[in-house]
Amino acid sequence: MDRHHYETFRLFGNDTFTLHLDHGRGFGKPFHDEISILAPLLQCCLIRQSTLEILIKQDNLKKKAPI
Repeated sequence: MDRHHYETFRLFGNDTFTLHLDHGRGFGKPFHDEISILAPLLQCCLIRQSTLEILIKQDNLKKKAPI
């Protein structure tokens, strides 16, 4: 089965719907940060200074942690 496969349940009648099955295959690069996902944040959102400081602190801790 791949993610394009779908199941229907006849037990519950004909009012069925598509159920997306991921199988966890999307986790091939767990440490890769996709910058394009952040584009909406960069284009339209404002964050508080304190939130920015927390994010920077977390990023610095992540960079210092041994892999």
